[in-house]
Amino acid sequence: ELYYDGHNHEHNFGYLLAVDGYGECRYFNGHLPGSHNDLNNYYSSELYRNPGLYLGPGDKMTADGIFARINLEDDVFIVPIKGVRRALTLQEENYNLAQREGRSIIEHYNGRLKGSCGILTDYS
Repeated sequence: ELYYDGHNHEHNFGYLLAVDGYGECRYFNGHLPGSHNDLNNYYSSELYRNPGLYLGPGDKMTADGIFARINLEDDVFIVPIKGVRRALTLQEENYNLAQREGRSIIEHYNGRLKGSCGILTDYS
């Protein structure tokens, strides 16, 4: 069953994916309501409730900026630094570059799922 996403004005479903630094899937939860955002999907996941099943001690997950809110609570995510009121320092820019490179591993895995399996794009 597809869900209507009012933000994107389309029917879809969501998923939550955690991939390690080697490009191996550590956690996948699919067919979540498309109307939920990433934070809602994370808070309702087994990954959130029992991270020790999927992450080793001290492991962190790279994520997009929306997860910065969670980072304030438990420091689990590596998120980009935003230069809202000031320019970023060279160290912050280098951090963001490394964070983007880490996220590209996730995006490549996501592309493999969509391209080779069709499991995230075939709604029939």
